[in-house]
Amino acid sequence: MAIVLEGLRRQKSVAEICWEHQISQALIYRWRDRFLEAGQKGLSNGDSEDETKVLQAQSQEPASEGAQI
Repeated sequence: MAIVLEGLRRQKSVAEICWEHQISQALIYRWRDRFLEAGQKGLSNGDSEDETKVLQAQSQEPASEGAQI
């Protein structure tokens, strides 16, 4: 992951990073794509949609007797 992050920070060129770590540019780009895809999936896992549905259902329930004013 450190190699991918190094490339994403753009402090060095991909060619420099690959040369230092003795890997191909194709490999680092493949790792980068996997890394970004996994992050995107982690941010769009649907939990917030489920949570919204639960909160909406709770807000439509009648108030309990103890909560009435």
